[in-house]
Amino acid sequence: MAVPKKRTSKSKKQHRNKVWRKKANSDARKALSYVTSYSSLREFFFGEKDGMIITGPRPNIPRELLMGKKPKGFLPPLVDGEDSEI
Repeated sequence: MAVPKKRTSKSKKQHRNKVWRKKANSDARKALSYVTSYSSLREFFFGEKDGMIITGPRPNIPRELLMGKKPKGFLPPLVDGEDSEI
């Protein structure tokens, strides 16, 4: 006979959510870093001034992201002292 599963505890749900957010935050930072480095390499090799060769479209990145602000919707990386549920 089928028996319903036990309910997942709140702490387990929170821990899984923290792990997911930490991974998403890390992936977003890596992607942003890749795009900014790609953008700076394009400026180095092809130039940005009038009369210089510019090939292909440049990525349209908001200025506040390039200036070091965190992307919206992502939390700062977890500190070892905060995560006591591991």
